[in-house]
Amino acid sequence: MSTMLEQIRSLQRGEMPRETFTTLEFKINFLRPVWSGRLLATGRVISGGRTIGLLECDVTDAQPRLVARASSTAMTLRGAQAAGR
Repeated sequence: MSTMLEQIRSLQRGEMPRETFTTLEFKINFLRPVWSGRLLATGRVISGGRTIGLLECDVTDAQPRLVARASSTAMTLRGAQAAGR
């Protein structure tokens, strides 16, 4: 689940060419166990500043009950800072 949330988070940030980002903080609250079944992840940008962004992602099961919530703070790297990343 952590990998799924991390991938959604990187899609949310919407990298541009010659841009990348680095994680400043990444937190997941696991709220209920999931052993099988489909999960739906919904992400949103809470604050999308020029350099720092705050992102959240909720994961629900088929009922739909909230099973996890992730939040992430990311810093956008541009130009020479983004080279090789």
